[in-house]
Amino acid sequence: MITEVENILKTSPLAYRDVLLCVDAVTTGQAAVKFDAFKPGFPFEVVSVQHYAEALVANASYDVKIGTTSVLNALEVPVAATREDGVLTSTSANLRGSATDVINLHVTTDGSGEFTGLKVRVRIRAQGHR
Repeated sequence: MITEVENILKTSPLAYRDVLLCVDAVTTGQAAVKFDAFKPGFPFEVVSVQHYAEALVANASYDVKIGTTSVLNALEVPVAATREDGVLTSTSANLRGSATDVINLHVTTDGSGEFTGLKVRVRIRAQGHR
């Protein structure tokens, strides 16, 4: 039996959904603290991550995880007021989630690091398409 998801071509704009994870402000001394999360509710695959931070001070980084597994190659360190692409892991299994999995945004700041206006856009597509 073919489901609706299987009928969507993976190159179609309809195959993608952008998830925006945001943090207004992160103070110093945060160690991989979860600040935002989203549950797509269907089997999915992460195809890209982009980030933008209005401002940051010293060492401030983030990670995007499906459950407890990172989808990134390493922690991302944004440049203030610059939209950048994150680098995804090369392990394809780490980019896939089930209908019950949650996409999480974790932020780390050192003793002097801070974020203001961090926005992370995670582009996903449904699994099972052709």
